[in-house]
Amino acid sequence: MKSKNRLYSASVILLAAVLTVIHTVALLTTYDTEVGYFESTPLVLILRITYAIGTAWCVAVPFLMPTPSSRPQTILRLTFKHFAAILLLFSGISALAKSFGTTSLTTPSILPILGILAALSSSFFFTAPTTDKKPGTAHALCGFVVLAFLFCFLFHVYFDMHVTINSPLKTALQLSILSAMLFILFEIRSALGKPMPRITLAPRLLCILFCIPTAVAHLFFGASELCGVLERTVISPVLSLPLLAIGAFALSELNFNKE
Repeated sequence: MKSKNRLYSASVILLAAVLTVIHTVALLTTYDTEVGYFESTPLVLILRITYAIGTAWCVAVPFLMPTPSSRPQTILRLTFKHFAAILLLFSGISALAKSFGTTSLTTPSILPILGILAALSSSFFFTAPTTDKKPGTAHALCGFVVLAFLFCFLFHVYFDMHVTINSPLKTALQLSILSAMLFILFEIRSALGKPMPRITLAPRLLCILFCIPTAVAHLFFGASELCGVLERTVISPVLSLPLLAIGAFALSELNFNKE
């Protein structure tokens, strides 16, 4: 039964990898900066269908899979945790440096707040408990800081006036942020000694499915010359890296142990 859980998780990781490639290529080849939308191409249709299938697959996991076992502490898991923490800390410091270093159109006014909260949120990963059975009050408290950061991030994306409200850039970010918030909420519950392992796997997989492809695709698109000036208010690397960090942490929480 445990092997089924591992296969299920592996299938979502594979879907996330496929979506990362498709999402990146779609932004680089079919996104029209003049109107702020994707062109109607088969690739975009495949992207949307794959996201829909992946979402349904993640949501169905509590009904299809047995309750997963506790996650042992491994070197790989520790590596992913510290990678996520350092990435988020770097993002927060970079956001602060950018906010005080320039006042251009592409620098959001909320960026200093996002920078401070992102830097503080890195403590969430450093304080992660070693197993599901070990409560971590500090980890839970730090989780609320992450939620505050994600709420401010969502607020910024939704009310950004430089990108249309139903832009695929905003849609992808909003879905990623919401999946990250759901994942963090269940992690806080687990840290307080009240885990729901059967249900928790769903938001964990959803976080991986949305955060990693969106973050990587936006990083590549933002680094290209195809990205317009206005899009950079939501495509900035300091806004994409936190999603990558949280997605990497969610990935570290999956149990591929053979025991």
